[in-house]
Amino acid sequence: MEGFTRLSSVLYDSEYAGGQNIDFFCHPNGACFQNNNEVKFLCDTNLHQCQMSSYPKKFEVAGIGVFLDRKISDEDFDALTINSYMEFCMRGNSPYMRQPLSIFPNLTRKREQNDNKTILSEVDLSLRDNRSIVPLISLDKNPIVINHGESFYARINWPVAPKFEKSFKIIVVVDGFVYLPR
Repeated sequence: MEGFTRLSSVLYDSEYAGGQNIDFFCHPNGACFQNNNEVKFLCDTNLHQCQMSSYPKKFEVAGIGVFLDRKISDEDFDALTINSYMEFCMRGNSPYMRQPLSIFPNLTRKREQNDNKTILSEVDLSLRDNRSIVPLISLDKNPIVINHGESFYARINWPVAPKFEKSFKIIVVVDGFVYLPR
């Protein structure tokens, strides 16, 4: 894009698991979580406006990932992934992507020695190959650009609200590039 400097960047947002659907990128830094009265801080989200990237940025989405903040039991894992799907919507309610959670490579069962708990990879924000994370669902061949002022959000849905044994956070990470005016 002419007139812009392109930098690798990540947008991330977390919400507590619970309810029939969970909306991400709708409750910015300083607002409360959707299913909890706690206030979100920078460690929970880097979004400063509801459903928008910060002015005057454009954001090119290269990949989308789903992570958890801790180990969860097999029962919670099944409740999380069975019959659930994630949507990434922009410009109102138009779904750009709709995928079952079970296809995210990160949400696969892994066993730790001497531990029967299911482990899901944690967010790794270390730089690798000039990218902030390794995207789980790559959009590199068909990236989309979110301009400032255009709304976007991610949503995880279930046909019936699942019951979880313990509280945990789900983190959605959007990997890509930010465009800053020169």
